[in-house]
Amino acid sequence: MSAFTDKLHSFFSRFAEVSHEDLAKVEQAVEEKLHPFVNDVRAELKTDVANLEGELRRDLDALKAQVEALLKGQTTPPTAS
Repeated sequence: MSAFTDKLHSFFSRFAEVSHEDLAKVEQAVEEKLHPFVNDVRAELKTDVANLEGELRRDLDALKAQVEALLKGQTTPPTAS
């Protein structure tokens, strides 16, 4: 049994060594490629959200103006520009 366990241990040790090297490669690839990509996507999303917030503010202002006009009794509310 001892020879078998030695061979088994040797067999799995090879995979452990490979996996450490592979993990180092994956870690390096993530740092070099994935982090910049995630940062770019995050920046794009922040810009998109800011644009959407601006549109929502404009729509809300237009809605407030329409509601005000209706409350003042105007028959045709002002249109959004």
